[in-house]
Amino acid sequence: MAAEVGEASDHLMLWSTHLMVSVVTSPTSFSHVPTVAREAIASAPFGDGSLVHEGSQTDGAVRMFWMFLVGHIVVWTLVPVLTQPNLPLDIIEMLYWGREWQWGYFKHPPLPAWICETLRSVFGNAHWPLYLASQACVAGCLWGAWRMARQTLSPWEALSAAALLEGCWYYNYTTPEFNNNVTAKLGWALATVLIYGALRTGRTWQWCASGVAMAVALLSKYDGVLLIASLLAFSMVHSRARRCWATTGPFVAIAVAASILAPHVLWVLDNNLITVSYLRDRSAGNPTALSKYLSPFAFLFSQLGAVGMAALLIAPLAGWKVRWRRCDPQQKFQRDFLLAATLGPLALALLFALITGAQLRSMWGASMFGYVGVLLFLTLHVELQPADARHLVSRCAILSIVLAAVYGVMNVVGPHLRHKPSRVHFPGLQLASHVHDVWRKHHGAPLPIIAGDAWLAGNAAFYGPSCPSVYPSLRADWAPWTSDEKLRREGGVIVWHIAADGDSADKSWKNRFPEARLQPPVEFSYQTSAGMQQLCVGVAVIPPRSTRLAAGDDAALKIR
Repeated sequence: MAAEVGEASDHLMLWSTHLMVSVVTSPTSFSHVPTVAREAIASAPFGDGSLVHEGSQTDGAVRMFWMFLVGHIVVWTLVPVLTQPNLPLDIIEMLYWGREWQWGYFKHPPLPAWICETLRSVFGNAHWPLYLASQACVAGCLWGAWRMARQTLSPWEALSAAALLEGCWYYNYTTPEFNNNVTAKLGWALATVLIYGALRTGRTWQWCASGVAMAVALLSKYDGVLLIASLLAFSMVHSRARRCWATTGPFVAIAVAASILAPHVLWVLDNNLITVSYLRDRSAGNPTALSKYLSPFAFLFSQLGAVGMAALLIAPLAGWKVRWRRCDPQQKFQRDFLLAATLGPLALALLFALITGAQLRSMWGASMFGYVGVLLFLTLHVELQPADARHLVSRCAILSIVLAAVYGVMNVVGPHLRHKPSRVHFPGLQLASHVHDVWRKHHGAPLPIIAGDAWLAGNAAFYGPSCPSVYPSLRADWAPWTSDEKLRREGGVIVWHIAADGDSADKSWKNRFPEARLQPPVEFSYQTSAGMQQLCVGVAVIPPRSTRLAAGDDAALKIR
């Protein structure tokens, strides 16, 4: 299997390298794309009135941008499809959450879970739509950077600014796992570019769209509050931006966002602020005075590391001796706005950690740097010619391809190096087939609930022939759509890990379900050629109450 995947990866790398780089060295290679389509997308009105015309100097940059964007989507979708036989943890979690269509879940707001469930209902248990959805969100961020830069910078600078996102860890290597961070990045990117456009033009539709984008950010992750607070402060402090408060625009945006968010807020209140409690617990840290001050600096350095490659990519053009760009009034306004949108949330996060002692996770900065490339071009003096832009975009494309190759290779050879499998090598399909077969032997109806270990239950639910509810860790506070009583009434299956010494990870459920019918343990091989100890899983069937009553077996068979 490793050899086959490796060969496929080699072909992918060769093809994707041609896709992302050839247009840079040969602009005419993209001439077959319909001009009307390119113009319609590239020149969407944001108040600058710019249009792209065939034959203009803009057209070459436009072609390259769309080729670069499509290349990113293709490469970062195909690599996990080819090298990850099982879905990763966060996607499995999104899938069993989304199946219930709640207005929130115990960890996060609901948007990515809804997207996963929508894709599952259309495409079944195919992997590629879920990986494609993640890259579509990244593509939205690339487009946001391009659209923002096109309003004040030259086409070649805009192309380069967007391509520099490949120098940010958060927009390539971490993106195959579709989760709240991925959709939050899209929400931040759209909110930023739309609010900027609304401040410039005052158009009502842009304020409405800004409200929708803010809701997308907050329905993905609560860190969107940092962006909103930063831009709110900017709109009150900056003399030009402050004029918006003399219009109805900001109030329209707030009303639109509030109307979309209201059901989620009510859900949070009805569920005892469970998502807020999770965030508090997740950020709880060591209460020592030293850790309180070290945590913000650790977070800051992790963010510098995540975006540092973007600065290194532009350094040959900007020169190692820093020179600042002379901005015209419009560029200055955009630069000030992006400083607020980028550094403002970062400063607020650091201040929050210093005051509360919260431990900031590095991935909490994932949404903050979508406009770092535009900001670099607005800040640094860069003399950029079309040839320079092509070379920069080539470097960005090659970096993306190299990282994708590393990602794919680590999926294949990682188990050999670590001597342990990762979750993407989990035998999810085999486990699901066994669990559903066990249920069908006892009951003809589709399996209604799978309970127990969240990872095992989530895989058995997604890869199975039906779509049962998941009762993760048998905790009703994590899954308000089910309960012990519902499991007893409708019946279901409980799954758990069995350690190498034969000990079960959790026996507490046995006292809660004395009617459970224990099945023989089953072993599965991980989906890797590396020699791994087999996975051993315990399975127990909970007969539906109606079945037990009909059989006169309400006392049931207790587990010894």
